[in-house]
Amino acid sequence: MSNPQRGEVSLRLDSRDLALAPSFALLAEVEAELGPLPGLLHRLAAEDWPATELARVLRLAVAHAPGAPADERVEGLLLAAGLARLRPLAVELLLNALDGAEGAAGSGSRAEASWSEEVAQGKLVGKPRGNPVGKPGRAAASTGRA
Repeated sequence: MSNPQRGEVSLRLDSRDLALAPSFALLAEVEAELGPLPGLLHRLAAEDWPATELARVLRLAVAHAPGAPADERVEGLLLAAGLARLRPLAVELLLNALDGAEGAAGSGSRAEASWSEEVAQGKLVGKPRGNPVGKPGRAAASTGRA
């Protein structure tokens, strides 16, 4: 089971619930392969998002999850789950990595929650100003699971 307080998101693959967690190791791998995280987030949130980049982010995240299926099975399982349905989950995981785990607890203002909702809908915009202590909440972000 995932822990939203730590920025984790849940992904169900192969009849298992995996807790995908933002970590420095994951971020280092993602950035080494796909470039800086802010640019990657903009690409994943765009209308014409790159499926190969999304699949790579998810494969890397799954590889870091305890109890993950064998690496050679992950690609097929992700495709069976539907990349389009998993996109909000990947975006949420990356946002949690950038904003810190505190943001995942939903401590943000209404403007920040709206920003999170736009991100979940694929309309990434600049981070709103106004809550100097809190981080954007994740309550509005979908996990992409059916």
